[in-house]
Amino acid sequence: MTTNAPGVTFSGISNVSTDKNVITGSFASTSATVQGTYNVTVTDNKGTETYNNAFSVNAAPTVTSLSQSTGSTTPTTQGTLGTGTAVTETVTGSGFSDLSAANVALTSTADGTQLYVSAASTAGTEASPSSTASITFYLQNMITTGAATPGAYTLTITNGDGGSVTTGPIFTVIGVVANNVSPSSFSGTATNTAYPVTINGAGFQQNPTVTLLAHNSSSVCGDASLTSVTVVSANQITATLTTNNSMTSGVVCDLQVENNGTGDNQAAFVLGGAVGFGTNATASPTITSSSLTSAAALTAGAPSVTMVLTGSGFGASNGTIAAKDPLGGTASSAITGCVANGSGTTLTCNVFAGTTSHTGVQGQYAVSVNGGQLPNAFSVAGPSITSISPTALAVGAPIGTVVAITGTGFTNTSTGQVTHVSGSDALRGIFQYVSATSENFVVTTPPTVGGAVDSLAVTTVDAYGYSVASAPANLAINNQPVVTGITYVTGTSGVGVGATAQQVVISGMYFQSGATVGTFVDSSGKADANVTAKVTAVTSTSITATIAIAAGETNTIVGYTVSNPDGGSVSVIAVAPIGLTIDAAPTITAVSPSTATPSATNAFTITGTGFQSGATVTASSNGTCGTTTVASATSITVSCTLGAAGSSAVTLLVTNPDGGTATSATVLPAQTPAPPAPAFHVSAVHGAAVHGKTVTITITGTGFYAQPKITSTAKGVRAVVAKDNGKVLTVRVTTPMNVRGWHTFTVRLANGKSGKVNYLTK
Repeated sequence: MTTNAPGVTFSGISNVSTDKNVITGSFASTSATVQGTYNVTVTDNKGTETYNNAFSVNAAPTVTSLSQSTGSTTPTTQGTLGTGTAVTETVTGSGFSDLSAANVALTSTADGTQLYVSAASTAGTEASPSSTASITFYLQNMITTGAATPGAYTLTITNGDGGSVTTGPIFTVIGVVANNVSPSSFSGTATNTAYPVTINGAGFQQNPTVTLLAHNSSSVCGDASLTSVTVVSANQITATLTTNNSMTSGVVCDLQVENNGTGDNQAAFVLGGAVGFGTNATASPTITSSSLTSAAALTAGAPSVTMVLTGSGFGASNGTIAAKDPLGGTASSAITGCVANGSGTTLTCNVFAGTTSHTGVQGQYAVSVNGGQLPNAFSVAGPSITSISPTALAVGAPIGTVVAITGTGFTNTSTGQVTHVSGSDALRGIFQYVSATSENFVVTTPPTVGGAVDSLAVTTVDAYGYSVASAPANLAINNQPVVTGITYVTGTSGVGVGATAQQVVISGMYFQSGATVGTFVDSSGKADANVTAKVTAVTSTSITATIAIAAGETNTIVGYTVSNPDGGSVSVIAVAPIGLTIDAAPTITAVSPSTATPSATNAFTITGTGFQSGATVTASSNGTCGTTTVASATSITVSCTLGAAGSSAVTLLVTNPDGGTATSATVLPAQTPAPPAPAFHVSAVHGAAVHGKTVTITITGTGFYAQPKITSTAKGVRAVVAKDNGKVLTVRVTTPMNVRGWHTFTVRLANGKSGKVNYLTK
């Protein structure tokens, strides 16, 4: 299915209705697409049809301005979306239609977070778009529900018809954020006790007001105050926290920061649970590093080691402290005895690698302190899997299938386990040690659920008797391929004998890139070597292949096997409609004229059987043929322009639309080349010259022609060739008186080549 709309493409086209009169699919447009009404053209095995004015492309919306370009954060704690002050904007532009809150996004250019949009509307429709729209949003992070990230935001509006626009920075959040108080908690209760504290955050201005507020309706936070407030930077404030009266143990207070000094932006922020007295604050600390991040991996079961976490917001009490193993499991007993320094910037703990169940997991561990997290805080030694091959098995993978596991730390006592991540799969197998870096998983129970995911892990026992497992490697279980149909070139219903590259399309499901088509068999299951296939394109639902069928094929239909790279395969039997149909080849019984005129255009009539409408004729070499006229299944006429007779005989090839071929007898014989001339060579002189007389002698050799010229080294000798048959020269030699002895003849051809031979004069 195609269209004349620029930049519009269709995908996933299918005909799923029972009466075959409905086509479904998806389309996509690009920046090249322009507004207008366009046609759709559909092509199938019955022909091509164009539907005029099938669909319209609407103009994309545009945004020129907002009624309000800035907004300030208000005192709001993390909680329900839609708290605080709503901001209602009028958006001015063009092309707004069918707008909803889900189709509007305000995105921070600083960190990609979005504001919570609660409502959006426009009077415009697809048929009659509007130039204005209304949106309502809150200065809250849509995911965390906390205060919005200060800074610039872009606006994206998507109409109901899919047309969208994204602006540049168009709205600015003027804000202030408090991340934590350091230290964040104080032990016991005290009267008139002063604690130096640091408030960490962002957006602090010159003269803020910093206040402790009641948390969870507690009123005793007024018994504490913050004085000596000093802005160190936009990210840090120092102050003195003083308990004025007897502070009750277990009290938690919020912290409010307001940029309300002269010239400040009036933004405010409330950090919930910022400070705890005799209990931990509920606000999370910030963890920036661990002393064990770059240290050697810990051994499970070994004595505890010291870990120093650096950051801010630690306190005398720090809430839940836990380690997360590489699988995301919580090892709560692994971290103990944590103590913060006086400024709340470090937390020193004891780390025990492993659990009371004498197990561990190899890899990097994250640490969580009262909700604040640091990935890769420390690591635990053990076996590690770096890769598996293959990464997927097909349903029904046979017993004995091997998955090669590559990694480190494997031993000859290693064991392993299979875990079903998703799908109730039956996969089971045994783990075989190969080397310290190689382990095999051998399938003993084949997988049964397509689309499932299993995982493989290797476990070893360390020196302390702890079983340490590798982080698992996922093994996908793919469905076996399914064949639902086969289609041929338009106008045909099979592939003809003699085809060399006839295209077919096999339809179905679960095909993979790299799939092959082969193992052709007849109806009795006997292999058919005359049929071969080459795959040229694969999607998940179709395989395009070219088929070759050797001359002499007698089967009328064959089965075949589609094989995926993961080992999954499906065998199609030699039965219609999804077996490969083979058409008989055409035959040529005569060509008239039977012998062509070289270097001329020849009108041929080809007689035979099985000629199909649309058949073509080509010359095997040294010529071209024009448009073919198929008069009947037994007669074809065509004109072919042939060159001069050459080194190869010329035949005519008839090719049917189904790829079937037939070759004629020779219509232009090859030219018989002249034998190569023998090499020139002078062998011997037969006879002798006589002084004072004229005698006849012969000179033998090869390559003589045109009665060569002969000269002698003897003065006054005259030699004339009387006869030359190419191998023997008959020569009349006249010799002066008193010339005797051995002399030399020089035989010289017309091409300049010469040869010498000695002769005797008596």
